[in-house]
Amino acid sequence: VNATTEKQIGPLADLVAPTLSRPMIRIPMNGELFPADMPIMTRQDFDNIANDCNYLFQTKAGLVNATYYEHLRALDPTEGLRMATADKFSHFALMTNDLIMFDRVRQLEQERSASASEPPRQRHREFDLITMPMEEWIDHPYESMYKFLVFIFHDHMPHRKKKALSERYEHAFAKKSRESSHFTSAKSADTARLIEYLRKDEVFGGPLARIESLLVEILRRERLLVEVS
Repeated sequence: VNATTEKQIGPLADLVAPTLSRPMIRIPMNGELFPADMPIMTRQDFDNIANDCNYLFQTKAGLVNATYYEHLRALDPTEGLRMATADKFSHFALMTNDLIMFDRVRQLEQERSASASEPPRQRHREFDLITMPMEEWIDHPYESMYKFLVFIFHDHMPHRKKKALSERYEHAFAKKSRESSHFTSAKSADTARLIEYLRKDEVFGGPLARIESLLVEILRRERLLVEVS
């Protein structure tokens, strides 16, 4: 995770930091609506995550030659949580970048559709987008997979096939959850405490809070579009 994460974070920051540092979406935080150009993440945030991972990995007694998963089992849960979050942060950052870019494309299509100068044929183009919070996939794996398949395939895939694939995903998810033995499996009795710890962490707390607020705002916009349509 150390060298790998550092190699991932550098190019990742080069790719997404320009978008995340100036998202042009007003997000609500702490009861306020923040300016559209308020950064969700800066290049410094990415550097801080890489540095935190370097601080934790193979630097403690008994873990000098340990693997990533051996660290997760041996570290204090709060330190293991930071390491696991750093290791998976590329997924968070790319998701955030996608949310912003897809929102821009959707707004562009709405503006073009409303423009009288657009040729009639191009005025009726559609851009479909679905955003599904991770909690839905964790708490309702069958329903989430079925919803995803309906969105992608509509009536082009039979109901029976969608149901079979959703059941297969649900069983695979349950099996993976049962076999996972470290705290990141979300079976820890201290899950609520660890979540609160991460929210207050000086490295991860700010970026994760802003990413969460962005997701909430995107979901709010999608609900409004559904209500209007």
